[in-house]
Amino acid sequence: MNFSEHITRTAIRARETSAALGKLMPSVGGPKSSKRRVMGAVAHSIILYAAPIWEGAMRVEKMRLRLAGAQRIMALRVCSGYRTVSREALQVISSMPPIELLARERRGGT
Repeated sequence: MNFSEHITRTAIRARETSAALGKLMPSVGGPKSSKRRVMGAVAHSIILYAAPIWEGAMRVEKMRLRLAGAQRIMALRVCSGYRTVSREALQVISSMPPIELLARERRGGT
C-alpha cells in the first residue's frame, strides 16, 4: 500500500466516524461543543495515525484536500454548522488547526 491509498482509506474511515458521531449527536439540541470536540479528537486520531511517516505526501494537493474534506465534516459536527460554511471558518470556530499542520507537528517539523 502506498501513501495515496493509505490517505484515501484514512479519509474514508474518518468520514465514516464523523457520520456515525453525527447520528449520535443531533445538530440542534444535542451536546455542547466541548463534548463534540472530544468526539472530533477521535476522528483526528484516526487521521493522524502514523503521520510522521506519511506527512511528506501532504505536499500533493489531492492528498491534502482528501484529508481536509474529512476534517471539514468533523468541524461541521463540532460546531453544529451548516454545510455552506467554509472550511477555514469551520476550523476557526471549532478550534481545529489545518490537518497538514497537525501532521507536520506530529512529525516534529516546523
